[in-house]
Amino acid sequence: MITCKNSDDARNYFAEKGLTYKGVSEGDIGILFILLNKHVKEANKAGIMSTNIMGMK
Repeated sequence: MITCKNSDDARNYFAEKGLTYKGVSEGDIGILFILLNKHVKEANKAGIMSTNIMGMK
């Protein structure tokens, strides 16, 4: 698993892999949103993180 500590790390990783926004569709973003939401809910349920302190009630 790749872990980026900040936006610059993520941009550098994408550039190194030759990835651009040209290949990203609205559907891709929707799927990413669903996956991230699932993981946030699982982490919140497991007590790993709290959406209460993140303003995501």
